[in-house]
Amino acid sequence: METIYQFFASLDIFQVLINLFPSIFQPIADTLKTIFTQLWSGLESIFGHNPSIIFGILISLAVYGTYNFLQYLRKTRSLPVKK
Repeated sequence: METIYQFFASLDIFQVLINLFPSIFQPIADTLKTIFTQLWSGLESIFGHNPSIIFGILISLAVYGTYNFLQYLRKTRSLPVKK
């Protein structure tokens, strides 16, 4: 009696599908690589010409983080008062 592995190995459709996958996914991978390369070069030129954008983002994140941290401390320090 054949095992499942031998049964699937005897079918030609699985060999075709296995060999088909690289040719299907290669154009998709090349397209994604091209898109990310163009996005990276675009962002690189934007930040290269305007370095103040990075500092603005960092200052905004610092203010937002500080505000959220203070709100968290306020919530954890408040104790319910029993009457």
